[in-house]
Amino acid sequence: MHHFYEVFSPETIKPILVAIAAFYCACKTEDFSRKLAFLIKATYEILKRPVPNEASDTFKRLVQNIHALEATILMVIGFQTLEVKQPHVLLINAIRANKFPKEISHTSYYICTNILHLTTLILRHSAEAIAAASLYIAAKWNSSDIQSPNGEWYHIFSPNLTFDEISKITEEFTLAFQACDLKIKEQLRTTLR
Repeated sequence: MHHFYEVFSPETIKPILVAIAAFYCACKTEDFSRKLAFLIKATYEILKRPVPNEASDTFKRLVQNIHALEATILMVIGFQTLEVKQPHVLLINAIRANKFPKEISHTSYYICTNILHLTTLILRHSAEAIAAASLYIAAKWNSSDIQSPNGEWYHIFSPNLTFDEISKITEEFTLAFQACDLKIKEQLRTTLR
């Protein structure tokens, strides 16, 4: 919120609305998902004010303002675009376009999921690099080579991708996987079979 108010004045945008929008943004995770209506009602109850009806113009205007503020907050803190690339989508598209073997396809999908769950690699590397590394690790685990008729296979994900980056991701994931609790490793291995 501090960075937001370096750009906007508290006199022009009420702090309570910014707080609701920031909280709404934070509540969008799968684990703690909350509907905006719930947050608005909770705010009114905390402020000990009567909650407007969801069908009222006041409530609808409030929802619109919070949605607009959410997008503004995200842009102010550095999200220039609200479009997020998912490595899974890129991986599936590459698999379909190149007809990789079923074992590698399935294994690479699960590896991609586990890269996101077990590491912070997605914060330092592009979705394309994560998808390519997932495919590479799956091929290694299945003792296969990845072939591409058009030069380097990893360029199917991005022309800017390098094998060095894929190797670094592979190494870091392998270390994270080896450091996992034995129970988690067994669950992952069972899933990958």
